[in-house]
Amino acid sequence: MKFTRSATFLASLITLATARNFIEHCEMDEHGRIGEFSDGMYFATCHGEQYKMDSEMELSDCIANDNGVMVARENGGFWGSCQSCSLDASTSSSQWFNCICKDREGNFLNTSINLAEFMAVDDQWGNFYCFNSQSRNLGGGSPFDPESVKETSKAVEGKNTRRGRR
Repeated sequence: MKFTRSATFLASLITLATARNFIEHCEMDEHGRIGEFSDGMYFATCHGEQYKMDSEMELSDCIANDNGVMVARENGGFWGSCQSCSLDASTSSSQWFNCICKDREGNFLNTSINLAEFMAVDDQWGNFYCFNSQSRNLGGGSPFDPESVKETSKAVEGKNTRRGRR
């Protein structure tokens, strides 16, 4: 019992650190496709200590559809059973990814997952990743100027997922 509580506490601390890292180091609205979701690919500009990278990642490597609810899972493959996906970066501590996903009975449900809960950024180069999947660089890094970073909230809001009937 004591081990379970300690493991749960440790997991929540790791999640909090990852959320801060992703939100503080990635820009979602810099150029055309950056900060968008298109055909299963997520685009972002993230910075490490030395470089800033425009990158893309297949989110099916990070998200699964668990009976109509998106969950963070390595090689999840959600893209085959979810549709009408969009991003909502309305707060400084979350990056909500929203889709309509099919449950086991064939019903379509509105569901959301906070990407900041399970995505992180490479400290040096600025690539973002989840589990064992890393973003693909869209064309060379540029030197990063730490003075250009704006202060953001460090609190993690809400839960990892939201669900509702359509």
